[in-house]
Amino acid sequence: MMLEEKIANEFQRYFLSMMATSKENIFAHSDEIEVRKQIKNELYEFIGTLTEEQKEILSVQSSLIESVYRYRSDFYSADDDISCQDFLNGWMKSVMS
Repeated sequence: MMLEEKIANEFQRYFLSMMATSKENIFAHSDEIEVRKQIKNELYEFIGTLTEEQKEILSVQSSLIESVYRYRSDFYSADDDISCQDFLNGWMKSVMS
């Protein structure tokens, strides 16, 4: 499976699981849904800048969007003015180490 397909499938599973919950839960997690959607879109672009070795390493990771989302929420607050590209580079360094 190509990385783009893996990312698309992961986001679709997450999105459908959220949509299967109550309306209140969807509203409560709307920021998280939007951040994950942004991460998905940024990952598509980010993949194009990676080497084959890096792509291979990412292809065996279990949940790419979840991993990036957790990295972002662990190291940055929602108020931090940081581009997706910057925290994706930081996340990639943590995956490679």
